[in-house]
Amino acid sequence: MNELDTRTLLSRLASEPAPPTTVNVDRAIVTAQQHRKRGRWLLAAAAAAVVLVVTLGLVTAFRPDPPRPVPVVSAPTSFDPLRPRLEVGWLPDGVAEGLRNTLATAESVDAESADQKTSVSVYVVPRNGEYSDVLDERVGEPTTGPDINGKPSQWWTIAEREDEPGGKPKDRKPIAGGILLRWEWAPGASAQVRVVTTTADPLDTAAEVARSVRLDRPKPFVAPLRLDPPQQLRAARTYRTAQPARGEMPAQRVTGIEFGTSFAADRPSILVTLGQRDPRYVQPPNTTVGPHQAHEQLIDSTTLLMLPLGTGQELMVQCSAADESPEAKSANRAECRRVAASAEPVGTLDDPSTWEPPLR
Repeated sequence: MNELDTRTLLSRLASEPAPPTTVNVDRAIVTAQQHRKRGRWLLAAAAAAVVLVVTLGLVTAFRPDPPRPVPVVSAPTSFDPLRPRLEVGWLPDGVAEGLRNTLATAESVDAESADQKTSVSVYVVPRNGEYSDVLDERVGEPTTGPDINGKPSQWWTIAEREDEPGGKPKDRKPIAGGILLRWEWAPGASAQVRVVTTTADPLDTAAEVARSVRLDRPKPFVAPLRLDPPQQLRAARTYRTAQPARGEMPAQRVTGIEFGTSFAADRPSILVTLGQRDPRYVQPPNTTVGPHQAHEQLIDSTTLLMLPLGTGQELMVQCSAADESPEAKSANRAECRRVAASAEPVGTLDDPSTWEPPLR
């Protein structure tokens, strides 16, 4: 199998194609937005909710307002991927969460309706945090927005952000029904809601979502597995995704943890993901890792392990060495195998209420 084939395998389990280097917040969020535009982050539960509403003849006008969060008086200067704090208490009917990312520099939630007519993204930064120009879809000057739990806001219309080869900006095409609303959730810390909808007023929708955002109750990150943490590496990113069956793609739920020497390190790094095993991409075992038969690939300074766990789940561990030296590659492979051998499933993959904090 060549490297391109390997990247194809990685893309079905991770929220983005997992590169040899580790966390890049701009790349992670931009890739998530691209996936959202292609409709990859949908939940089957959203479709069921729509059917229920139609069957019972409910009217969304009678839906109660979401509870208002308590104002946050102080924001941290960085987020902890093992204790995410972003809560979104209200989404429009038929819109369900598909991707959740937590890094030191940002937390985000992406959601979309089953009919792809409404998408919502919430993106927050810590105190003194900044938004990347790569993510900037805003057009023109801001307009004064609605009150968000006692805080002023601003909003912009948005347009597609894309560059031609060489970095020259393309002509920007306005996004119909799209706006971006931004406010300060705590002194020196801001948040934004991006809404694209053809079925409701986007500003009203964004304001209602924004008023439901809470960041005062960090909770432990949970996953359907437990493992021994890598040596001398710390959690740099955690994420979880959910997508329904679509065409030939089966329904998929994935959780992942990425480790590095620091929150901004390039190498070494270890990415661990767990999701349903897709029989279309099964690779024959060529090694044993702990009690499991596994498929191992060595690509330059990267070790890739795929372990079917006998429960319909597959563990994937991708490890990048600190450098290209033979010693670093050997140490990287040994650590990758140790971490993979320590992993075991917890609870039920389809039921997050059964998950636990993943690190022993």
